[in-house]
Amino acid sequence: MEYTTIIIMLALGQYMYFSTRIGMARGKYDIHAPACTGHEIFERIFRVHQNTLEQLVIFIPAQFAFAWYVS
Repeated sequence: MEYTTIIIMLALGQYMYFSTRIGMARGKYDIHAPACTGHEIFERIFRVHQNTLEQLVIFIPAQFAFAWYVS
């Protein structure tokens, strides 16, 4: 289970990195929250962030289930 926790923490760290990139892109391209559209590059960064969040919802429980049953 230790490796599972490390992998999940790395995935969450990556998500936090993407979150900071969103904040920096909002400042750089002058897009005020809660707007999700604007400059093309901001929209790309925003989509990466959203897609990562959508995949984490599946990845984290699947990772724990795999570790529990296959350990």
